[in-house]
Amino acid sequence: MKNLILVFICIFSLFLPTTTNAQAKIYVIHFNPWYVNSYFEKQSTNDTELSAIYEKFKADISKNNISKNLKTCNLLIESSSDNLIKSDFYRIKGDLYYKYQSNNYTKMIDAYYNAVLLNAENNEAWSKLSELFYYSKDTSILKFYSTKISDICVTSPSKNAYWCSYQLNNNLGNYEAALHDLNQSIKLSSYRNPNLIENRAELYTKMKKYDEAIDDYTKLIQDNWSDNILTARGKLYLQTQQYYLALEDFLRQMQISKADSYYYTNVAEAYYYLKNYAACIDYASQIININPYHCEGFYWKSMAYFKLNNYQQALDNINQAIKIQLNDVEFHKQHNLPLDRIYPLDWKERYYYQRALIYMELQNNKEAKSDLQKVVSCNGVLYKKALIKLNKISI
Repeated sequence: MKNLILVFICIFSLFLPTTTNAQAKIYVIHFNPWYVNSYFEKQSTNDTELSAIYEKFKADISKNNISKNLKTCNLLIESSSDNLIKSDFYRIKGDLYYKYQSNNYTKMIDAYYNAVLLNAENNEAWSKLSELFYYSKDTSILKFYSTKISDICVTSPSKNAYWCSYQLNNNLGNYEAALHDLNQSIKLSSYRNPNLIENRAELYTKMKKYDEAIDDYTKLIQDNWSDNILTARGKLYLQTQQYYLALEDFLRQMQISKADSYYYTNVAEAYYYLKNYAACIDYASQIININPYHCEGFYWKSMAYFKLNNYQQALDNINQAIKIQLNDVEFHKQHNLPLDRIYPLDWKERYYYQRALIYMELQNNKEAKSDLQKVVSCNGVLYKKALIKLNKISI
């Protein structure tokens, strides 16, 4: 490890001719603090000069003197004539922004982009760049770099380049282009990477190519990749109305994760669509036994009781589900938490629509109209159905 540091110092002396060994050691520490930190934690060193410089570096970091580190990186970038070395300096510059100035988003991306532009095999830079594009909500930045990354894929094709391009296009909603990039990344991988296959299955699902998604999930299940893959495939079986296959996957999943009410919810839903309402109520009740505040348990009980024409039980259960959700909304508001994280995201639309149907059966058109208006205000998938029923109601 110490020899590696000395190799770095020798390299620096080539392109920084006026730099002393002591100064070179400062550069080593400044541009790669995590490497040096690991070195000093795991090994002892007799190099008192390097130890002293390291202590000074730690003091700079504790004072948030990041500008000094960035200045050092820029000096090394300007001084280097070797693209591979310069690429690594750009990557380290990006790391400094990433670790200490994450709000400097544009400069961070620019540093990582320059790193891969100079060296298309800089895998660490590709990894960070892909992560930033995955989380980015800035469409203008995504569009700006989309063509640039695509050009690198053409001139220097690699698994990581195409993976990065996939993240860009996927985030932009360019699913066909994203699928092409992901297939290229899979093709260029040295082995069948289950992470890439899972991402492709998720992409197929977005594109409503359910058969292809099911095929990918089946491959992952055969490889024992992840327990939750059963749930993902089961959801697609529900989507394609293959209810018995969905139930089979959900039951297998439930055996693996017995104490998780989420998996009981899936089983209750599958039984509902199989018109086995007694079994739906049974599993929904088990959800509530595990978690008395699990709104979906009450929702599916309401749905099943409604099909059995037991409207009062249906109303009692949907009221409980709505009460739980309204309390959750109030809690989020009091603590300034984002409302779009309340599970499930579509609860308002589904729950009020269900209660409106019950009120209509109970001849309570006033309450039914009020609930249907709430559904219409959601402007979701039940908008048209709610609007049609709303127009037929007379008070």
